[in-house]
Amino acid sequence: VQKVLATIAPLMPRNLVVMEVKQNLTVDGRKQVLTQFPSSNFKRVATVVVGDPPAEWKSWVQEDLLKEKKAKAEAQVARKKAELAKKKLAEEAKRKREEDKKQAERERAAKKAKEAKGAAAGDEGKEEDGAEEKHDEDRADKGEEE
Repeated sequence: VQKVLATIAPLMPRNLVVMEVKQNLTVDGRKQVLTQFPSSNFKRVATVVVGDPPAEWKSWVQEDLLKEKKAKAEAQVARKKAELAKKKLAEEAKRKREEDKKQAERERAAKKAKEAKGAAAGDEGKEEDGAEEKHDEDRADKGEEE
């Protein structure tokens, strides 16, 4: 891509910034790049900026970095809160399911106990009926013998 741009750029009379850092730092490198752009079509300016940036720019960059850090920290806190809320809802749902399961188990046990109690009462009634029938049969047998 850079080779294509380097060959096409001199043919197009437009403003252009060549951002070759290492090549722009040496005098020979700058001369080599400038020879590609004829002075009749381009105003050739080479500027090299080295050293500490101005205090205003430094403070602007620091403020920007601080804003980004704060935004990331706030996003992380919000994400953690959302995770905790989600976890809490999941635990509540699990606890509710367990309570419902226990309640259903209790109801099944109560139903079984009630059925067993009813069956036992029914069996006693049947036993009494059976005993009466047996007693009647015994009487009949005794009556025949007499």
